[in-house]
Amino acid sequence: MPLNVTKKGDKEYLYFKANGPNKLYLGTTEKPNVAKIEEAIGHLNARIGKYENEKQRLESLLLGKRKFNIIYQLVAFDLDGVIFDKPWRGITTSKVAVSTWDTLFQELGMYDTHEKYKQKFENDGWSIMEWTDAACKAIQPVLERETFEKVINQRPFMPGARELFKILHKEKVITAVITGSFDALAQRASRELGGIDHTYAHAELHFNSNGSLEDWRLNPTDYEDKVIAIEQIALEHRIPLDRCAYVGDDVNDISIFKKVGLSIAFNSDKSEVNQAAKVIIESRNLQSILAHLEVKK
Repeated sequence: MPLNVTKKGDKEYLYFKANGPNKLYLGTTEKPNVAKIEEAIGHLNARIGKYENEKQRLESLLLGKRKFNIIYQLVAFDLDGVIFDKPWRGITTSKVAVSTWDTLFQELGMYDTHEKYKQKFENDGWSIMEWTDAACKAIQPVLERETFEKVINQRPFMPGARELFKILHKEKVITAVITGSFDALAQRASRELGGIDHTYAHAELHFNSNGSLEDWRLNPTDYEDKVIAIEQIALEHRIPLDRCAYVGDDVNDISIFKKVGLSIAFNSDKSEVNQAAKVIIESRNLQSILAHLEVKK
């Protein structure tokens, strides 16, 4: 085991095996060394990432080699934190999800403005529409198409996303994105993942011929409105909701979790999200959801 505990009298001394014979001294159980523990966690995350990548390579060999007995006819996804990796973690608010909005405001050097509007939503009764409309008005004087496209195109896919969508397409599963993020990000996912049958995204930004933000359209596709979106898709394809699955990771997915046959909390760090889901997946590899979409043998 990487973590070793040595007892001397009443004290427990903690050591972490890093690389080769090297060990990190982590302090004692009573007085842990925070910096060294964070360093040890970094080593573990690197190892986890390595093994997840190796697992993904092995699973990719199965593509086209076996039949997947998927019983869910429609699988819908959140975008940030599910199809695309989250910008960052550690925000534990019970009302706000982390998304590409955070990344955009950070890129513009306006994160304080984003935080101010977030507080209006959390504490002052703003609706999601009021919040994002104010956000668009704030960035309009400074946002150029080039900057926006940079933010969209630099968002990394979650490991296993491409492989998962290949399988879902092959198995003729209807796929959808229902997100409070940007339509441009949803369209990028559709292009690069080989097509998504339905994309419901909250914010559509329109730029003029000079590349400046001219106007925007805000669609009701977040929080409780996610339920309406999946009901519309299911009705169009005549799929009962108990044959629909939704994969989310944050507090704005809880309402839709309650409506579908299978709710998957994917790599979420919020207890209320995990508690609301039927399945909890801690892996960062999106392909891990496959086992839960299939008929149990």
